[in-house]
Amino acid sequence: MTETRQAPVAQDAHSRSAVGRLVILVDAADGTERVTYERRLLDAGAARQWCEEKLQLAGEGTAVLEIQVTEEVWGLRHAWEAVASRHVPETLQLGLRNDRGSITWYAPRAVGSDGHARRL
Repeated sequence: MTETRQAPVAQDAHSRSAVGRLVILVDAADGTERVTYERRLLDAGAARQWCEEKLQLAGEGTAVLEIQVTEEVWGLRHAWEAVASRHVPETLQLGLRNDRGSITWYAPRAVGSDGHARRL
């Protein structure tokens, strides 16, 4: 009997990405403004580093509302979708800015799993 093995599919460099997102409050002439920064990068490590660098530029007095990195894969969200492929969130990692201004990153959590049946 002949054994047949399928070679593993190589991940395309453009099939995965990560989005870094910061939401901060900045002082304005008439009070404060909520500002959101978001950037898509090649991987979660680069996105975390971008978030840390962006917060260093913001200064110590900046109020941070949200720090997150979302890893994504390029593909269909559901097998039955007929629309073009898009970035689908895979994991979410939250960050917390401490008193010294550095960020503590929590463990990534899986998001958007469709492993269970939906009941409408």
